[in-house]
Amino acid sequence: MVDCEGADWMVFEQLDLERYRPGMIKIEVGALPAAEIGQVVVKLKTAGYQVGFQAEDIWAFA
Repeated sequence: MVDCEGADWMVFEQLDLERYRPGMIKIEVGALPAAEIGQVVVKLKTAGYQVGFQAEDIWAFA
């Protein structure tokens, strides 16, 4: 778990999802701008994750 206090996209974009393949990812997106939320979703779906939203969080499962 990493709590980035609003810098979630800046940290998440550096994660190599092909090399490190977590089975579950939860990202707090409540403080992110819409464009960054979109980038999170695109990165997860491109890597083959199933993506869902709950409140201010994105959940992804490999």
